[in-house]
Amino acid sequence: MSTELGPFYDGALHPLVSPEDLLLIVAVAALGALRGVDAARRGLVALLVGWTIGAAAGFALPIEPPAPRLVT
Repeated sequence: MSTELGPFYDGALHPLVSPEDLLLIVAVAALGALRGVDAARRGLVALLVGWTIGAAAGFALPIEPPAPRLVT
């Protein structure tokens, strides 16, 4: 995704244009709203830690595209 506004804004606007991330944020917010302030804070921390671990794993374990197969 590129907004041509720079890498900071690309990252900041990413949840608004990718529904899977936005759905996760809304779900954690709704769960926090139903469970109270302490649960909301723990949910926010868990969300950020999970995203950080996922990003680190994505950078550490790059997936190579499959080699093209020749059809005979």
